[in-house]
Amino acid sequence: MKKPRPNYLVVISVDALNDLDYNFIKTLPNFSRFIKEGAVARNVSSIYPTVTYTCHASIVTGNYPAKHGVYNNEFAEPERFDNQHWRWHERENKSPTLFDYAKKAGLQSAAVLWPVMADSASLNWNVPEIWPVDGESSFRLFWENGSRNMLPAVLRYKHLLDGKSQPGVDNFTESIACSIIKGKKPDLLFVHLTEVDTIRHQEGLRGPKVEEALSSADRRIGRIMDVCRKAGIYDSTNFILLGDHGGNDFETVVEINSFLKNNGLLSTDDAGRITDWTAYGCTCGGSVHIHMHPEASDSQEKKVHSELERLMDLPGSPISRMFTAEEAREQFNLEGGFTFILEAADGYAFRNGASGQLLHEGSTYGKHYKLDHGFLPGHPNLKTMLLAKGPDIKKGAAITGCSLVDEGPTFAALLGLNMEKTDGRVLHEIIELD
Repeated sequence: MKKPRPNYLVVISVDALNDLDYNFIKTLPNFSRFIKEGAVARNVSSIYPTVTYTCHASIVTGNYPAKHGVYNNEFAEPERFDNQHWRWHERENKSPTLFDYAKKAGLQSAAVLWPVMADSASLNWNVPEIWPVDGESSFRLFWENGSRNMLPAVLRYKHLLDGKSQPGVDNFTESIACSIIKGKKPDLLFVHLTEVDTIRHQEGLRGPKVEEALSSADRRIGRIMDVCRKAGIYDSTNFILLGDHGGNDFETVVEINSFLKNNGLLSTDDAGRITDWTAYGCTCGGSVHIHMHPEASDSQEKKVHSELERLMDLPGSPISRMFTAEEAREQFNLEGGFTFILEAADGYAFRNGASGQLLHEGSTYGKHYKLDHGFLPGHPNLKTMLLAKGPDIKKGAAITGCSLVDEGPTFAALLGLNMEKTDGRVLHEIIELD
């Protein structure tokens, strides 16, 4: 007998949740409940580049960047290389999202700080992830890009925020999510927690506060489930915990734009601002996109290619791989405005600076990060996982080696929906539907 309506769906993204965390999280009360009571997908492959916005766009569309178009967190803006705009808005996503399908089916959906969903027309309740880059008011950004019916909750919990600092952001996110469950009971709710990612950037893959951050995420997951129980929907809710990418420690920053500058392909003023460029490197952390100027000639492109090959072939080079745009499309289903991609060797990560010096000690550079992502998804430190529990989840099911693009179609199936023409597939191994 067909159900009168699908079960509820709550998806919680724990940014930077690594497959290597499995042995630790199974000791935590709420993560372990998923492992004992539900299904586990290990060794989940991320998307290239393994950065947050590309990954989250793939999760909700079931597609690789060649289709959805979100091929980097940031736009390539050489004139403001250290403060580029991000792909905050839903309009940057060229593929239909799960929220679009839900709306057409008459389901109500909500998202809290889910990437690439600002100014969404498909969400009933939306508190988007969008931060000031030009001195704007955070409240104004919400007013212009979020759901105004969420204004009371935003005002109620805005005191929890301290800019983008943690744990304030996740305190805010958790409170908003719980408020939505209590008052709205949406058919699907997507929540993005970022403290683990923040701590890992600051301290490394196994940094001293990483387990504390994972434990904090575990408590937040427990409180969200408790709110569902109090709202009377716990037993009819499918819960999903997922990561978007892993991460890799590094010690040295590579300024590829300094290499381009030193080879006459990019110019700066006395303050180090980029004033002219034939080629520009826009970082993805562990990889970098090389953009050619729209007016660059074929001979200039060949020169860039030749110089980058020369750099890669040097003994002890910080570059491990190079791909042309065509190779990226064929091997990773990745398209964008770039002409080449460089992959960093272990121990290195890219930044956009053009100081004239190629290599910099990471511990004294910029935000002093110790870990980054954006590396190839096949890197052993870049794998993630998915845990699921609920009435439509097979208890004890375990699979290995699926992809982020399989998640959206699987979530759609749990809601009785069918996402069309996706790159991913439904993970029938972990769900059971009437």
